[in-house]
Amino acid sequence: MPSQTIHETIDVALFGRSYPHIHRNKDYPINEYFIAHRLLHHDPFYNLLTEHPPSAFVHDITDALTLPMVPLLFVLNPKLIID
Repeated sequence: MPSQTIHETIDVALFGRSYPHIHRNKDYPINEYFIAHRLLHHDPFYNLLTEHPPSAFVHDITDALTLPMVPLLFVLNPKLIID
């Protein structure tokens, strides 16, 4: 999973500033639900309700691109997934 730092770095590259609160709000249930946290707040409707919808959409795209790597990353270092 991309870290908050990676999400914020992408924000700065694409939008000129970061939106850490958007990424925290989207990912807050990760410690309880792990990968299933995407069932909450990772949908187009929620993204449209955020302060900066483009950043919220990019968050989801970035997560989706890394999703196939999650099992490998977990085997290599579980802390990369559960942090």
